[in-house]
Amino acid sequence: MVLTNCWRCARQVPLRALLQPARPTNPPATTPTTPTTPTILLRPKQQQSSSFSTTLQKAALVKKKTTLPMSNPKAKGSTTLKIKKKGPPVKVSKPAEVGVRRAERKRLVLANANALEVELPTLTAEIAKEDRADGAVFRFEGAMIDTLRKLEGFQLKQGWEFFHTPSTLVKGESVELGKLIAWVNGEEVQPKAVQKEKPAEQEGNVGQEGDVQQEEQVVQEAYVKGWIPTGGYLNTTEVIPGVAGIRDKKLAQLTRESRSGRRIIAGPRGAGKSVLLTQAMAWAHQRNWVVLTIPNAQDLVIGHTEYEHDLSTDLWLQKPYTMALLRRFLESSATVLKATPLSQDHVFGRDVIPKTDSLYKLTELGSLDVWLSWDVLNAVLYELSLPKRPPVLFTLDNLNYISLPSAYRSPDFTPIHAHDLALPNLFLSYLRGERTFWRGLTLAATTARSPATPALTFALAGEEVSPYKKLDPRVAPSIKGVPVMAVSPLTRPQAKALMEYYRDSGLYTQDVQSTLAEKWVLSSGIPKELMKACLRLKY
Repeated sequence: MVLTNCWRCARQVPLRALLQPARPTNPPATTPTTPTTPTILLRPKQQQSSSFSTTLQKAALVKKKTTLPMSNPKAKGSTTLKIKKKGPPVKVSKPAEVGVRRAERKRLVLANANALEVELPTLTAEIAKEDRADGAVFRFEGAMIDTLRKLEGFQLKQGWEFFHTPSTLVKGESVELGKLIAWVNGEEVQPKAVQKEKPAEQEGNVGQEGDVQQEEQVVQEAYVKGWIPTGGYLNTTEVIPGVAGIRDKKLAQLTRESRSGRRIIAGPRGAGKSVLLTQAMAWAHQRNWVVLTIPNAQDLVIGHTEYEHDLSTDLWLQKPYTMALLRRFLESSATVLKATPLSQDHVFGRDVIPKTDSLYKLTELGSLDVWLSWDVLNAVLYELSLPKRPPVLFTLDNLNYISLPSAYRSPDFTPIHAHDLALPNLFLSYLRGERTFWRGLTLAATTARSPATPALTFALAGEEVSPYKKLDPRVAPSIKGVPVMAVSPLTRPQAKALMEYYRDSGLYTQDVQSTLAEKWVLSSGIPKELMKACLRLKY
């Protein structure tokens, strides 16, 4: 018998199925059954497999994994306990105490034992008024370094940590400032420039009383450029109209006994404005002055201290900062304060400072009691304004910050202007001459790191402001009439002196003479930029 399929397909079908004849599904009733050719039944295609493959057969024998029913099935909305693996133990450090991070951030390094020691002359009060000191580098003595540290005269990012001992360059502005301090102290100085020209409105009256030559000599000694201008700094309203018609003896007595000055130090960033304040503090302390400083005016306006409103003055008091100010004042000028007697009894509620005590006891009370700090500060300033008191140096750095609205808010949530704060208002009253010491000097230095203060910029330059410009109208009157000391760039000899100091300290290895012109031009005569160019610093 011939099959229609091949033998390979026939092997997959049982032999009985091949030999069994096919049955008709619906055989006709009238048609007789006759033998037919048997048919071969094949499996579906999905069940066909190679005779040499056993994959499907073994897969069919694998039983599915059955899960046993839970004895307590999870109820709807319930949670099960999930235990995670514990990781490595986390080390939790103890939180820093109050003030530790701030002290670390403000930590100041003033010496470097790895730097070479350079033999330098000491910065003394006698050198301050010498013109020959211009362009020379001097070092601060050990006791003076401790005093300036208490006054916060040294600041960060001034490069003190690269040298063996703190040193400074004396410039022309330093000599001018030293002569001003010597003049306030009552010493004889030889100023560079003297106002020999008299105002036009006074020419007709000069010489009507007294000797003309003697009067001109007194005027030339008193009216040094910017020191005592017409209507100047003396705390006597009789002198304000001018020199005309005033007897030479009276003028000589006023200039000899009561002397006070004021200055605003301005210049570009890194020109040495803060260093000038540090030099003034050193010279004033060497002359046994009382030094009162506000090292950074930014601390007064950023909203970090407690404040309260004073109804009597309509000003906002910052008593915690005032207490810190008196503490610095007490630590730096303790010797002078102990030698200064009081003029009267001072009563602060239950606390009474008798007249027999010294000014040190009065200051100490304000440095220990925060609630009495502001009243004690005013009492101390009153005592220092009386005749025959020690001279006073009152300084403030970063003047721009108190020429803007502060971060403090009034009860109606409006910004409080810096001039409405008690301490900035107090300093500005001394700066513009409303309040003066018997003998004193008030210095303020600007900064280039604060937000833009166009009102202060126009006021310092003396330019007329357009009425269409929206500037703060309170800034210009607050510094009206204050002489401005513009810090000039380094001269070539001054730049050479600094580079030689860097070389002797072991920080600059190149030849000074061959690289002087390059470094001096690239730094534009700015001391900080010159140090960066020589030491390749990036801060």
